[in-house]
Amino acid sequence: MSTYQDTVQRLGKSTATILEQLWESVQRGELPQADFAQIAAQVVYLANEQGRAAAQAALNGYVEIATGIPTVPVAQSATVTTAELARLEKAIGTILAADQDTLMQLARLGNSEPLDSAARSFSEGIRTNGKVKGWVPQLEPGACELCQWLYADGRIWPKDYPMQTHKGCGCSPLPTFADRELSVPYSKFLNRNGVKR
Repeated sequence: MSTYQDTVQRLGKSTATILEQLWESVQRGELPQADFAQIAAQVVYLANEQGRAAAQAALNGYVEIATGIPTVPVAQSATVTTAELARLEKAIGTILAADQDTLMQLARLGNSEPLDSAARSFSEGIRTNGKVKGWVPQLEPGACELCQWLYADGRIWPKDYPMQTHKGCGCSPLPTFADRELSVPYSKFLNRNGVKR
């Protein structure tokens, strides 16, 4: 059975592979370089959408299992689409203009973007879901020191504390439905400044 983490890891790897193949077709003269940034940005954007959808589906599944109540996914706005495509085209243009290993940078972008999008969507879903009380990190094999520190023997983090990630991180927050949570400086800051959760 495929897990959410497996799904987004495969998505990142396949997006990296597609970008590598597109760039190789530019190198062979089969695709004009002038068209590459726009096409590559659309590929990454679609992968980001798939990452967000996977995050929503996984979170909805956790909530439905815990509560027995079905949840409805939230649609992305067209404004976000335009801004994100522009951001991705700019990032790809920067890679093409750099004097570094283009193929490696494109692969890194293709791999990390869907993972980052999924992670942000999952954390935002946890923060805004009224049923979720907090989260614990679900670590990928070989997780970095930051993720291992966040895990800290299964400590439950408050739902309004976003899980810290790094480029290419496949760890994800696992929602909890218990009332026990850890008070962290971020939560104290929100409470002190009257931010509603």
